Amino acid sequence: MHAKILRAYVPTPVVEPRDTVWWHPDVIHGAEDRHTGTGHSNVMHIGAAPACAKKERFPVDQRRAFEAGECSPDFAVENYGVDFESRFTADMLSPLMTGPDGI
Repeated sequence: MHAKILRAYVPTPVVEPRDTVWWHPDVIHGAEDRHTGTGHSNVMHIGAAPACAKKERFPVDQRRAFEAGECSPDFAVENYGVDFESRFTADMLSPLMTGPDGI
C-alpha cells in the first residue's frame, strides 16, 4: 500500500455486544475479512461512489443473494440465513420497500 494510505488507514476498534462503529465514507478504513468470534456478527455498508461497473453490477448480485438468503456479495461469506426458516423473503416486502418493478 502507498505510505500515505497506510498512515490514514483506521482499523476496526475492539467492540463489545451492542457497540456500533461509524466512519465517514471518505475515511480509509477496514474490517476483518472473516469473523473469528463465537457469536453472530453483523456489518452494514451504505456505500456511495462514482458510477463504475462494480457499482452497476451490485444491485443484481445483491438481489440474487437476498433471494437465496445469502450474505451481501461485498461481505465475508457467512450465509447464516440460507436455511433459516423465518428469514425475511421477497414476498414479505411492502410496496414502500420495492422499486417500481417490485423487487
